[in-house]
Amino acid sequence: MILETIVLIPWMHFLRNSLFLEPVITEQRQERSVKQMAVWHLIFAIQDIRFRMVSMIFQDFRQHILEAAQTLCIYLKDERVGVEVTLLYGVLADCDVITRSVKVTNVGKNEIYLEKLSSACLDLLYGDYDVLTFYGRHAMERNMQRTPVTHGRQVIGSNRGTSGHQYNPYMILAEHGTTETAGACYGVSLVYSGSFEGSVELDQYDQIRLVMGLQEDFFSYQLKPEQTFYAPEAVLSYSAYGMEQLSNQMHHLVREHICRGKYKDQIRPVLVNSWEACYFDFNGDAIVNLAEQAAALGVELLVMDDGWFGTRDDDNSSLGDWIVNEDKLGCSSYGADKTCS
Repeated sequence: MILETIVLIPWMHFLRNSLFLEPVITEQRQERSVKQMAVWHLIFAIQDIRFRMVSMIFQDFRQHILEAAQTLCIYLKDERVGVEVTLLYGVLADCDVITRSVKVTNVGKNEIYLEKLSSACLDLLYGDYDVLTFYGRHAMERNMQRTPVTHGRQVIGSNRGTSGHQYNPYMILAEHGTTETAGACYGVSLVYSGSFEGSVELDQYDQIRLVMGLQEDFFSYQLKPEQTFYAPEAVLSYSAYGMEQLSNQMHHLVREHICRGKYKDQIRPVLVNSWEACYFDFNGDAIVNLAEQAAALGVELLVMDDGWFGTRDDDNSSLGDWIVNEDKLGCSSYGADKTCS
């Protein structure tokens, strides 16, 4: 189903004074112009399959999954600037989840630079909400922080080049009284392992905007004419019955549509890890001895943990020196694997 129309969108946007809220996309081009009314050509299309351009969600394109999925595509084109933006909304009815991504194409004659691009933007016109974020460190990886949404911007993110337990690319907006089993809440997760930024803003009219996407620090992506850039997918879900239901919906999405591989739907093998048995103090004979004892107990998998690389005999060196210490093992990693097998 396709609907095509032309609309005039003044730079004072739909929300009251939303010009002053956090933008979701900014670009730089060779010729700058003052803000003015832009003419956007819009096409709305609903497809009965999931879009395949963005790689994370629906890695496993089984037929019953494709039959259960739809995508809303909103095409926006600014002839004056020479930029075409496609908003991609994937609908996963079995999870009560919507995925969102953005495709930006330079259809002009000059190169442009993307300076900011967010995958999701959620606007709430009214309501009293808390924002829940998750921070952590080694051995204390996921701590929940719940704070009221106050005027101004509250921001989490990573500019390390990766996401991680320092700040998780996941935010929840929950009504003040929401518990595990009662109350309304929205969850937004960015399916991306690079630098990211998530923010919640409350403006002077008590309107809330949640934005999740790429970290704009150090981000400047060149788009030459006819080139395209895809933003990573964001996952959005809503629960009217507390955060337990929201968690269940997100877990179902990950189990059914993101996890892949041999053991996706199978019981995983029982394993033993060398760390608790040996810490850094091991050699090839110790690893083989551990494997033999574990196999006698029915253990199916041996994981050789910290200490196999560089000169890693303690916690003070060699992280990043991913070269097998054959002197320590007495053989190559392949040789150790064959011996244990």
